[in-house]
Amino acid sequence: MSDAGAGQASRDRLYARYISTHQQDSPTRRQDSPRKTAEAWIRRYVVRLLPPSLDAQILDVGCGAGEVVELLRATGYRHVRGVDVSSEQVARARERGIDGIELEDLRTHLRCNEATYDVIAALDVLEHFDPAEVLTVLDLVAAALRPGGMFLASVPNGSSPFMGRYRYGDFTHGTAFTDRSLGQLLRTVGIREMRFLPVNPVPHGALSSVRFAIWQVIAALLKFSLAVETGVVRGHLVTQNIVVVARCPSARS
Repeated sequence: MSDAGAGQASRDRLYARYISTHQQDSPTRRQDSPRKTAEAWIRRYVVRLLPPSLDAQILDVGCGAGEVVELLRATGYRHVRGVDVSSEQVARARERGIDGIELEDLRTHLRCNEATYDVIAALDVLEHFDPAEVLTVLDLVAAALRPGGMFLASVPNGSSPFMGRYRYGDFTHGTAFTDRSLGQLLRTVGIREMRFLPVNPVPHGALSSVRFAIWQVIAALLKFSLAVETGVVRGHLVTQNIVVVARCPSARS
């Protein structure tokens, strides 16, 4: 077997038991109310960024157990689908009664759905591909979006001093990004309108509000340190993850 084939076989093996071998020990599963935390995150970094039309065609690639699909439908979006390669994740979604979740490689799905979607979300997904694969994935995303469509992604932030926790916390991760490197990739596939956001703690109760306030102080100190080193005052992103909101051109070239 070639190195590439062996690598894919290893990933397939890990994804087949993703919940039982990785998420079981995830720190987020030891929080007091992980569901409340996840819902607050989705509302802040997904729902608030989506187009207002509830008839938008939305695809969540690497959808896991369907948390985003479920919440978007509860919010009123009528056409939301998800795909994931983990049989455990898809089975969990179906156990919870979430339909429209398919066991499928996102690349296969995107190839078969050109110019179909108004929004494609890839939340903690791109880092699961090797650097050589990411550009192909983004080409497929751009082709599957309708003109003016939105691409929403969260990725590990290579500029964060704490990046290693996300980059190496999952053995299926193949890379990390900065706003500059991800912007470079998006422009290469023809997506030029984009903005990057830090993924701060989301206040949804007393404890999380305290965390948010303390993090603002820590982040300010980190940004100050970078400004001293680089001479660049603005634009530093220091959170472990970042979100990009990008739009395809309104007309295909």
